[in-house]
Amino acid sequence: MQEATKPVSERQELDRLRAAMTASGDVAYEWDLLSDRITWVFGADEALGLAADADVPTGTAYAKLVAPEDIANRMRAIALVSAGGGNYECEYRLDLPRFGERQVHDRARAEAGPDGKPVRLVGMLRFLDTGHRRDGRRDNLANYDALTGHFNRARLREALEHALNFTKRYGVDGAYLVIGIDKLTMVNQALGHKAADTVLVAVGDRLDQTLRASDVIGRVGGDKFGAILANVPAGELECATEKLLDSIRHKPIETPEGPVYATVSIGAVTFPSAANTAQDIMMRADVALQKAKQSGRDCAITYTFSAEQLAQHKSNLAIAEQVQRALREQRLRFAYQPIVDSATREVRFHECLLRIVQPDGEVIPAARFMPVVEDLGMIRSVDRTVLERSVEELALYPDARMAINVSGLTTTDRSWIRSAVAMLRSHK
Repeated sequence: MQEATKPVSERQELDRLRAAMTASGDVAYEWDLLSDRITWVFGADEALGLAADADVPTGTAYAKLVAPEDIANRMRAIALVSAGGGNYECEYRLDLPRFGERQVHDRARAEAGPDGKPVRLVGMLRFLDTGHRRDGRRDNLANYDALTGHFNRARLREALEHALNFTKRYGVDGAYLVIGIDKLTMVNQALGHKAADTVLVAVGDRLDQTLRASDVIGRVGGDKFGAILANVPAGELECATEKLLDSIRHKPIETPEGPVYATVSIGAVTFPSAANTAQDIMMRADVALQKAKQSGRDCAITYTFSAEQLAQHKSNLAIAEQVQRALREQRLRFAYQPIVDSATREVRFHECLLRIVQPDGEVIPAARFMPVVEDLGMIRSVDRTVLERSVEELALYPDARMAINVSGLTTTDRSWIRSAVAMLRSHK
């Protein structure tokens, strides 16, 4: 007779987990961001070569182990989480007293408080082998600027999308700054590219030192940086930009060819009030930067609407609210336009033209709301509803032949394509 399996106690489960963690070399931790206390769960003593709870009890103590060249990258990853950018993930090197330099992949889940801001990171340190290091270098090239170590333009735009969503979700204000170094071309021509590169790196370092830890910086052009201030009231923006201007102009930058006095010009955009997509925010910041340069440089200009633009913006927001309400209340309808064969005069199929039916019965044509839908980044929601409604209509009228209109952006959205295939597969 087979012996019954004995239940595994909680203690045995913990012992097994500890053994597995020790064998893998991974280290688990919990970091309380409010108190800065780190609780090391498994593996830290062996992997770090330290009595973790005694030698590394806080985030501040752990940060001292990070290689100096990698501190900025790690701080930017932490700042991205603080700005509402999702979970934390970063690769960097540790300088460990017993083991020397070790490459680590640090990944954690962010836990938010009532206000939506992260209060705790629960994560895992994984020490990397050579293959992982090659992957890490490729990842580094894809996300960071090789000269300054800051985010590149694509990565900064992604961070801006996260910050924009955060401000919308929690009803706070943010700002995006594009910071152009004045007359860097002249430095390059007069003193050479090494001096110009030194100025560029030094300006980036001063921006790091002046901005808050929660702000995110990236290099967006040859002589331009971008900075995301994810939670800054509009009334404090002028003070923030003036501090940045002063941090650059207050003392010269030492280069191989001697000291260089540098200044910057700043174009600023507040969001979500002045723009609703990352692309629009960055474009409008560039417009403001050009105005700052035309105004004599070494100054900051905030993008503002004209009276006509402000009226149009308010009108667009009202239309966007109408569309969102219509989506929630399922008031989007089709108007069927027959497409006729010019030779036979026979109807070949019908084009489905979108309409909103208001509660009072008014029918609003697509021309009045679709441009706003596309401009404000709502097109995916509308196109998904168009797909669902067309499949519903075909289920009612199997012999119908219909054409629907979707945006070019939606046709490249794999999730939309998968939804279309799934719906059509279940409705032959």
